[in-house]
Amino acid sequence: MIEMLDEIEAAPSSYPSAPSGLGDVPEITTGTAMPLEPAMIWARIEAWVRYRWTARSVTWIVTGPGDFNPPLTPVTATTSSERWDGAAWQTEALDASFMGGWILPGDGPYRIVADVGGGTVPEIVLQAYRRYHDYVADTPGRRLHTSKSVAAGSATYNWDKPELRLERAMVKSGAADLLRAFRRVK
Repeated sequence: MIEMLDEIEAAPSSYPSAPSGLGDVPEITTGTAMPLEPAMIWARIEAWVRYRWTARSVTWIVTGPGDFNPPLTPVTATTSSERWDGAAWQTEALDASFMGGWILPGDGPYRIVADVGGGTVPEIVLQAYRRYHDYVADTPGRRLHTSKSVAAGSATYNWDKPELRLERAMVKSGAADLLRAFRRVK
């Protein structure tokens, strides 16, 4: 049975460009959205999905035996594969799996380094970018606190609770729903 022990993903040298139409999602913006750094938005989107649209190196440390299908896609090239022999990493060629990964012949552990990322960003992902961007950038149109007051007999209870605006922005903006087909499952 395969177990992934670690995944080390290098930052890409660049992210895709920001899509046009930012600030145009009427149910999200009040027309005062400030443009945000595209790398920040792409990093948040990539945390939610298994797809990468710009190249970067990824290293997986896995144990076997079995079929290792990488959790990130598309894998464009395998840079190296090694097996730990108890003292050092030794180069070991791995056979390709019909699932798009590699067949690990023994227990390992194995270190697999591959290039991941490429292709054209689908329109639905660009729309998720717009929704997330506009939701996060539209600070003046959002409540950042919820205040409540409850009276019970002679006692009054007041509280002020910060909204989970940024923590839940991917869901509340509707971007998470658009990214469902690309979702990363661990």
